[in-house]
Amino acid sequence: MPDQAVWKPFRDFVIRIEQTGENRYRVRGRTHDNREATTTFESPFGDKDLKIFLLTVGQPRRTVRRGRVPQPVRETEVFGRALFDAALSGAVGQLFASARHDAFLGNYGLRVQLRLSGAPHLVNLPWEFLFDGRDFLALLPDTPVVRYLDLERPPRPMRVTPPLNMLVTISAPTDLQRLDVEEEREKLQEALQAMEPDKRPHIQFTPNAQLATLQRTLRHARLRGNPFHIWHYIGHGGYDPDQRSSFLVFTTRSGAPERVDGFQLGTLFGGYPEIRLAVLNACEGARSDTEDPFAGVAAALVEKGVPAVIGMQFEISDEVAARLSAEFYTALAEGLPVDAALTEARRAVFFMPNWLEWATPVLFMRTPDGQLFDLAERAAPREAPADKKPPRGAPAVDDAALERLWIDASAAYYTDNWAEAVDRLERIVAARQSYRSAATRLETARRMLRCASAYDDGCRAMEQGDWRSAVALLSEVAEADADFRDVQRKLQEARRQARLAELYEEATLLSQAGHWQAVIRVFDRLHALTPDYPDPDDLQRRAADQIEAGERQAQAKRLYRDGIEAIDRGDWAAAEQALGGVEAIAPGFESTEALLQRVRRELQAAYPPRLVTYLAAEPEVIDEGGSLTWRLQVHNAGQADLRDVFVMRDRTAVEGPLSLAAGEARMFTFRSTFTAAGQKSRTMHVTGETERGVEVTSSVTATATVRSKPKRTTRARDRVSASISIEPETATVVAGRHLIWTVIVRNDGTVDLRRLTLERDSREIETFTLAPGQERRFTSQSRYTTPGVKEKVVSISGSAANGKRIFEADVGSVEVLPSESRRSTATPGTAPGTKLASAATFREYMKSLGRQHRSAPCPLCGVELSNFVKHYDKMHAGEPGPVPAGFSPSSASKSQKAPSPSAPAPTYRDRLKQFARDHRGEMIACPVCGVPVSTDNLLRHYDRQHPGAVGSQPVSGSAPAGRSSQRAQAPAQSPATAYREELKAAIKEFGPDDYVYCPSVRLH
Repeated sequence: MPDQAVWKPFRDFVIRIEQTGENRYRVRGRTHDNREATTTFESPFGDKDLKIFLLTVGQPRRTVRRGRVPQPVRETEVFGRALFDAALSGAVGQLFASARHDAFLGNYGLRVQLRLSGAPHLVNLPWEFLFDGRDFLALLPDTPVVRYLDLERPPRPMRVTPPLNMLVTISAPTDLQRLDVEEEREKLQEALQAMEPDKRPHIQFTPNAQLATLQRTLRHARLRGNPFHIWHYIGHGGYDPDQRSSFLVFTTRSGAPERVDGFQLGTLFGGYPEIRLAVLNACEGARSDTEDPFAGVAAALVEKGVPAVIGMQFEISDEVAARLSAEFYTALAEGLPVDAALTEARRAVFFMPNWLEWATPVLFMRTPDGQLFDLAERAAPREAPADKKPPRGAPAVDDAALERLWIDASAAYYTDNWAEAVDRLERIVAARQSYRSAATRLETARRMLRCASAYDDGCRAMEQGDWRSAVALLSEVAEADADFRDVQRKLQEARRQARLAELYEEATLLSQAGHWQAVIRVFDRLHALTPDYPDPDDLQRRAADQIEAGERQAQAKRLYRDGIEAIDRGDWAAAEQALGGVEAIAPGFESTEALLQRVRRELQAAYPPRLVTYLAAEPEVIDEGGSLTWRLQVHNAGQADLRDVFVMRDRTAVEGPLSLAAGEARMFTFRSTFTAAGQKSRTMHVTGETERGVEVTSSVTATATVRSKPKRTTRARDRVSASISIEPETATVVAGRHLIWTVIVRNDGTVDLRRLTLERDSREIETFTLAPGQERRFTSQSRYTTPGVKEKVVSISGSAANGKRIFEADVGSVEVLPSESRRSTATPGTAPGTKLASAATFREYMKSLGRQHRSAPCPLCGVELSNFVKHYDKMHAGEPGPVPAGFSPSSASKSQKAPSPSAPAPTYRDRLKQFARDHRGEMIACPVCGVPVSTDNLLRHYDRQHPGAVGSQPVSGSAPAGRSSQRAQAPAQSPATAYREELKAAIKEFGPDDYVYCPSVRLH
C-alpha cells in the first residue's frame, strides 16, 4: 500500500484561460515558483465538431452495459492533441515543458490546475483528454488534471481519526429507466471490504432517496458526534437547457422522480463543512452552463463549500462506476491526495474493456494541495526502538545508502527545500531511528514545511484578497518562526489590509443604514491609512451626494419661506429671486413652479419688455448687379435684460444667441447683390427672452430700388478686358442712304491678347493681336432701304497670354426714317438757286417756312427740323440760302403761306450735274450722305441713292468719311494727281495704324 509519507508530493502548474473576443482566448501559465508566460489561441473546435466528438465518445449507459464497444482511439488522441496545442502552445508550452523537467529532477509531481472561470464557453470541453503526443496527462501519476475554482478562503485539511464515514444515497425513481442499484451497492461494499480494516471507510446508506431524508441523516450523524466525511450519490442526472443547469434526480414520498439542482444541494451541504468530498455517480453531473461555470451540480457544491467534488461529464457504465469507486476510495483511505487517488482510479479503468471511460470523471477542487484529510494516526510517525529490526518485507538499507540519503537530506534542508528534506529524513528515520540527528532534524524540517505551507497559503490568500485568512496563516508562521522569510513584513501588510477591509465593511453597513456622515468619517480613517484605497461600491461619493442633497433641501426650505414672505408683502422682485433660487437647487420643490409663474406675470405687467428695430438700405437706389448694404439696429427699450436674442431672416437665424442689457443697442450689417431690376425689400425678425422667461419679438421691413443696366454688356475674366464702341455718324438715317460704323477694340487688361477674332453679325471679319493699352479701329459701311431701328452686333473673342479666355460683345443701333420725309424740295414753290440779299432776309424766310411746314428739311443741310429759326441761328448763322421768287420779309409777315414761284428753278440734281462737269476726276464726299464718291459717278450715285433728295451745296475735294477737307475749290492738277495728293494728306493726318475707306477697297 502506498504511504503518505513516501508518496510523491505535488506542485502546481496553473493554466488560467480568459476570453478576449469572439472565439479568442488568452492563456496564462504559472509555476509554483511564480514563473509566468502568456499566449493566445482560437478555439480549435466548432459546435458541430464538438457535438460529433461527444456523440462518439460519450456513449449512453445502455449501449455499454453489455459486451465491448469499439473504442475511438484515434479520435480521442486527435482531440486531446488539439486541446494541448491550443492551451499549451508558445511561451506557455515552453514553460510547461521546463516545469515538467524540473519536477522530474526534483522527484515531485506536477498538478495541472485548469482555471476556466474567465472562459465559460470552454467549461464543458473534456479537458481530461489533454494529450501531449505520447500520453494523456490525466493518466500519468505525475500530472493529474483538476479543475480548480477560484474562491475565497480555500479550505485546509480536516483532522480526522480513521475510519472515514461515508454516506451513500441511491436513487431509483419508478418512472425512469431502472438501474441495477443492488448490484452497484454490492460492488461498492465489496470494494470497500477488500481494503485493510484500519483504512476501510465506514459506509452507511440512506433509507430512501428523498432530499428531506438526506438532510435528516446528516443532522443526526452530527448530533451523535460521528459526522460524515464523504457523500456518494448513485442515480440519474441530466442537463436542463431551459434552466441552463444540470440536476440530480431524487424521489418523492411516492417514489416519483424529483429534480434537485446544484443550488439546492449546495445550500444543503453548505451547512455541513465536515463533508469534504462528494462523488456524483450520475450522468452529466459535471455539465455546466456556458455562461455560468457554477451552474453545474459539481461546480455548485464546490462553490458552497465542499472542498472536492467528482462528477461525470458523460454517461458511465455500471461496471466502470463500481471499479472507479473501489479504486478511488482505496487510494484515498491510504492517504493519497484526492487528485492522486482519482488518477489511480482512472488508471484502473484504463485496463478494463471499456477503457475509454477513464476520462468520464471530472474533479472540481478548491483545496490548494488536494489534501482533504489529516489522518490523526499519521500526524506523527511512531518511533521504533533503535535496535528493533525492520519490519518483515521492508528493504534493508546499508550505511552507504543512509549516507547518501543523509547528504541529499542535508542539501535539501540547507536550501529550504523542506518537502524533499522531510521525504529523505523520514526514509532515514524509518530505516534507522538513531542515525545521526535525523529525528531532530526531521521535526525541524516538518515544522518548517508546515511554515512554508502556511506561508504559501497566506500569500495565496493575500493574492485573493482574503485578508483575515492571510492574517491567521501568517500569524501561525510568525509564532512558529518569527524570522521565516519576510513573514513579518507580509503579516504587517495583511493586518493593514485586513483593517482597511474591516473599515470598508463598516462603511458599507453604515451606508445601508443611511448614516452618511459616519460613512464620511470612516473614509477619512481609510484615507489616512491609504489615500488611494479603492471604493468599488462608490460609497464615499454616494454619502457626499446624500449630505449635499440634504443641505440643498434645507437651503431650498429657507428660500421657499423667504419667497412666500415676499409675496405676502408684494415685493415681486425679491419673491422671484428667492423662488428662482429654489427652482435652481431643488427643481419641483413643493409649489415653487406655480408661485414663480405668478410672480413673473406680476413683474411682466409692471415692467413689460420691449424691442425696437430699425432697418435701412444704403444706398436706396443701385444699378442692376450692384451691392446693397442693409443696416439693422436692435434696441432693448425695456427695463429687463434680454437673453437668447436671435436676428432672423426668412425664418433662419443669421445672428445669435446674443444678450442685450436694458437700454443697450446693437448694429448689424448685411450685404446683398441683386441681378434683376425692380423694387427689393427685406424683412428682419428679432426675438428675445427675459430672465423670467417672457418672450418679446419685433419685425421691420425696408425697400430699395434696382435700376436696369444699359443694353451693352461686357464680360471679362482675370482683369483682361476689351471694350468695343460703335459710333454711327448720326443716330438717324433716311432709308436708302449709307451709314459708316466705327468699331474700337481696346486692351484694358495687363497681359497680351492674342488670336483675337472680330465678328460682325456672326461673320468673322479679322484676326489680330493687341498689347496692353493698345487700340484698334475698324470701319464698315451699311445701307438700309427699309425704315425702322437697325442693330449691328459685334463681338471679340480670343485668349490672353496667361491662358484666360475672353469674350466681349456690343450692339449698336440706328433709326432709319422713311425716304418720303426727305424727298420734298427746300420749300414748296421755292427756287433753290435763288439767293437772298442778306442773312436777315433769309432768317425771315426760315421763320416763315417753319410756320408753314414744321417737319420740312433745312434748305441748307437737309436736316429735318421742328424749330427752323433756332436751327439756323445755331448751325448757319449769317449764311444766305435759296428762297422762292418774289419772297420779301413784308410778304412773309402778311401771310402764313409762301408765294408760288413765278418760273421753275433749277433742281438740286441740276446743280450736282453742273458741279460734276466743273470738277471731273476728283474725289468728294456726297453732299447728302457723305460717302466718298468720284465726281465722274456723282450723278449716278445721286440717282441711285438719293432720288429727289435736297442736300447742301457740293464742296470740291471733300475727304473720305472721318477726314476734314483742306480745300474749298477743285484742284488745278489732273484728277489722278489730285486724288493721290489727298490720300497722302490723309495718311499724314491719321497716321500709319488708322483705317480709312477707299471708295472701292479698304486700305491701310
